[in-house]
Amino acid sequence: MSFSKKENNNIWKNIAIIVTIIFIGVAIMQYTEIQKLKGQVDDYEIEQWYRLLRMTEYVEDFQIDNRFDDENGNHVYANQICHSFSVNYELSSFLRATYDPLHLEISIIEEGPAKDAGLELLEEMNTYIMNVSRNSRNALIEGVIYEPENLEEIKFYFEEEVDIFFKAYN
Repeated sequence: MSFSKKENNNIWKNIAIIVTIIFIGVAIMQYTEIQKLKGQVDDYEIEQWYRLLRMTEYVEDFQIDNRFDDENGNHVYANQICHSFSVNYELSSFLRATYDPLHLEISIIEEGPAKDAGLELLEEMNTYIMNVSRNSRNALIEGVIYEPENLEEIKFYFEEEVDIFFKAYN
């Protein structure tokens, strides 16, 4: 039983078609998996911005407005959010290096001029972060990327103000 050259070419053509179909199927499955992963990343980013927004609302409503009265370890909540936020590098480093230390300091100092100055600065920072987180979350839900204007300048401004605060009151 011998194969003719024509039959041999048909076998190779069929094998090539089968391999092509397999590659196309794998490519479609990979594309579908990538789209699913992109959706998970988007959901994660939206959740991170939402957690940051809720933290700033909590700080405003229950800590700043009440001057941190009757706080029993609630700095931990803000601390956890600040240190777990990872969506935006600039804001993440700002939260860890500037916002969190000021928040902790204000939560433990006694009433007086230092607390007044610290609360004023924290309120200003908190409002800025609240607006950025709200705008970023809403933009992601709409499918666009929101980049806060002058983030580097604002970050530098608050870092300088916090440094001044710590030098004046510590």
